Amino acid sequence: MKPAQTNKQTNKQTNKLIAIGKVLQSGRTLTVCEGYVYDSLQEKLIAKMTATLIAI
Repeated sequence: MKPAQTNKQTNKQTNKLIAIGKVLQSGRTLTVCEGYVYDSLQEKLIAKMTATLIAI
């Protein structure tokens, strides 16, 4: 799988991705989280995730 071309103006390819995760709400049993993946220059959003986690 080749890395995505994220900067078309200068025709550069990035070899690194920046992933950022945040807890939106933490409760006794449920936790709502959000995550983002950017290119190495943090110019383009490549992926976004929202998850609900349960503690047993």
